[in-house]
Amino acid sequence: MRLLATIIVIALPVLGSAQLADDEFCENLTIFEQLSSDDYESLEQWSEESLDATFEVISQSARMSDAMPDDWLRNQVATYIADCYMTGRGTERDIQKAMTILAIPASAGHSSSAHMLASMQVFYSDDPEFQRIGFLTLQQEAEAGSAYSAGKMGWAYAVGLGTERNENLALEQYFIAANGGMTYWQYLLAHAYERGYYGLPVDLEKAAYWREFQPKIHYSKYECEVAGNYGRGTFPANEKLENQFREACNEQE
Repeated sequence: MRLLATIIVIALPVLGSAQLADDEFCENLTIFEQLSSDDYESLEQWSEESLDATFEVISQSARMSDAMPDDWLRNQVATYIADCYMTGRGTERDIQKAMTILAIPASAGHSSSAHMLASMQVFYSDDPEFQRIGFLTLQQEAEAGSAYSAGKMGWAYAVGLGTERNENLALEQYFIAANGGMTYWQYLLAHAYERGYYGLPVDLEKAAYWREFQPKIHYSKYECEVAGNYGRGTFPANEKLENQFREACNEQE
């Protein structure tokens, strides 16, 4: 029971949000890696009963225990554990281990795990076949309506990861993502219009339009996103501009 109490304090704020693992989760990584099936069953029951009580005004037909898929907590925790290994927080960075952890929940149909695994296959693996498989997963997600996956497809097209390099198709996906509220690609288009990248005309009005576009799904700083796009090769190489935006990114707001 003491173990479960510790897990509840650490994990539930993370599991109840759209964010991936936070620092406290990763610092307690060994706890989560050692959870047994009985631990998961107890924690799932506690979580579902607590949420059912919170929303007791809802019809009993909408109970958490009836709505959640099998092993929902185990799969979600696996995603956060993989995130710790991917980022190297609380443990040594290990991309291969992160992908191995994600493979099981992804194959079981856990959407967050499948998306994260696909992204890692495309952008973190040197294996062309992994890159191709990951790109196809992102493509399927985008065709199902995911603006986030569309934006990542754009990045892949821009540099030729998992697919042939094609700046026109990259731009097409950027517009889909930006119109879908994806802040990262709104800022990408803003800078592309400032500089005339991807065959776009220099247009400061359109640059301002995309920089201020609403809604914005992600909290992100414009200068940081521009620096990141130079760093990953999404924009033409320009060390001076990359350093300029990186410095502005690191400045205190």
